[in-house]
Amino acid sequence: VRMLPFDEKKISEGLFIRKFSADLDAEDLYWHKDRENRIISKISGEGWSYQEDNKLPVPIGDEEIFINKNTWHRIIKGSSDLVLKVAKLK
Repeated sequence: VRMLPFDEKKISEGLFIRKFSADLDAEDLYWHKDRENRIISKISGEGWSYQEDNKLPVPIGDEEIFINKNTWHRIIKGSSDLVLKVAKLK
């Protein structure tokens, strides 16, 4: 069983705050897919990117990112701690 590379706090039903440390090893941010659709939005963090399979990485900026369930994706490490709001959609 892999340790998750973030700390997570549940805010409300389906809504979470996730923190990825800038001290993570890049190898800890592995390719994976989720069981439900998600919308992620950045609260803070510099230099992080989001990448889907067979696509170029895109910077995690001020725009929300929609992630379809069962889509292979990963986060690419940046230079400061990344804090995300994660909405898991039913």
